Amino acid sequence: MKEKKRNIVRTIWLMVLSLVASASLTYAWHISIYNFAQTHNVPGELTPEISLAHYNYTTSSWQNSTSAEPLSIYLGKMTNIAQLPANSNTYLKIRINETSDAQTKYNVIVNNIETVISNIDGVHAVTSVDYFAAENAQNVFDFYVYTSTSDNLNPLTVFANLQTMTPFKITTLPHALLSNSATLDTWIYILLKPDIAKVQNIIRLVPIQLSPYNMVFRMSLNGEVKTLDENA
Repeated sequence: MKEKKRNIVRTIWLMVLSLVASASLTYAWHISIYNFAQTHNVPGELTPEISLAHYNYTTSSWQNSTSAEPLSIYLGKMTNIAQLPANSNTYLKIRINETSDAQTKYNVIVNNIETVISNIDGVHAVTSVDYFAAENAQNVFDFYVYTSTSDNLNPLTVFANLQTMTPFKITTLPHALLSNSATLDTWIYILLKPDIAKVQNIIRLVPIQLSPYNMVFRMSLNGEVKTLDENA
């Protein structure tokens, strides 16, 4: 992971918007065994696996990623403070599979979003830069979510009419992407749309002497699988 980051920094010389999504899995499952005296919660085992992909504009297709390593998505060079790079929208698709005999549903939780400023000298701690800061709003991404049992929808079509969809911003953590857990045959399609005004707020907070610099958004996603009794 460190080597991948270093490679990115070496090959990008202008200010950059990028996203890193690290996908991990947790699970919860219990069986309640009743008798007249007490209730025992006996742990069971779930073996969930996450499928994660992002839309590749160059190939016009989905590009799969393993859950073992962070997914790095380059959002382009920003050379004008008033304009985002072309193709800066990020499209993800996620599904969790689980092979036990239990009846389960799943959700995807955003555990953290971090804004990192770095340049050729390394990472710089800019105390005023905070994705969740109450002042100088910096929650850059508008989230759009769509669910389907189809695994190969074109996101440019799915999210073609955003005026008919309801976006949301993540302002508190943790945040579930779905209001209700999904069945295991459901794919979650996600659009992360940068808000230029929020990006500008961050730019104004970064000392000019750090230029040129990279702006990296690190997002931690957690797949959570639960049995139906826990979803009730």
